[in-house]
Amino acid sequence: MQEEIGVIASRQDIIRYKLWEEAGCVCPYTGAEISLKRLFSNDVDDKHILPFSRTLDDSQMNKTICIRSANLDKGDLKKKKKYHGT
Repeated sequence: MQEEIGVIASRQDIIRYKLWEEAGCVCPYTGAEISLKRLFSNDVDDKHILPFSRTLDDSQMNKTICIRSANLDKGDLKKKKKYHGT
């Protein structure tokens, strides 16, 4: 990775990179392409597929990457359902 984007990869960077490859380099929620450069920006989040608070599963099998705005929108949708019953 250092040659490709000029970053010495941390353990978390390697995990993020593997999740990115598994997702086919796209956000599973929006279908938006995630470039390698964008992957390591603040625009992309690692997230649990099933909520960690309910499953206590912090494994790589329960994680994906997504565009931060899609992850935040998903959180807003959960709040609406909880408080508005829709």
